[in-house]
Amino acid sequence: MAKSLKTSHCSKTTIAGIIDVAWTLRKTSLIEGEARKLIEDEKELFAKDDIESGSKLGQQKSDTIRKNLERMAAAHLAVESHDADIQACQKEFKKGKSIKDKNSSTLKYKREKVLMGGAHTEPKRAQDATTKSIKTKCQQLEIRLSVRKDDSEIETEQPLSPEVKRKKYRL
Repeated sequence: MAKSLKTSHCSKTTIAGIIDVAWTLRKTSLIEGEARKLIEDEKELFAKDDIESGSKLGQQKSDTIRKNLERMAAAHLAVESHDADIQACQKEFKKGKSIKDKNSSTLKYKREKVLMGGAHTEPKRAQDATTKSIKTKCQQLEIRLSVRKDDSEIETEQPLSPEVKRKKYRL
């Protein structure tokens, strides 16, 4: 980044901010992939169960992850939009010929920077909420799997009928 024309003039704090925003945006796609895999695993493991009924399973509603994914996507788009607006302000400032034009561009730039700061916190909050809902869903799935396993063990431990016992012991 120090050799790039876009960032070579930036301070260490600015470069750290750029890295933080880039990581936040990248992390969104990683969390989204993990959530989508979890949803697919749930559908595969519990295909016979009524997953899509909207019913509440444990502590979490069935559409919580989906809503958090939508929230993350909207926040991601907001950050990208504000970033594009900031870049447009910078170009406008460079093209400005009069002091009035440059002052106007500077004012717009400062407003966009403030909006960007607010917009940057929302993806982090959405990511935290999604991560928590993924962990909760994993715990619920583990509980459901253990209950299923316990139920299958109980079925096999039921006393065998005399006819089955005779067949079993003849072999």
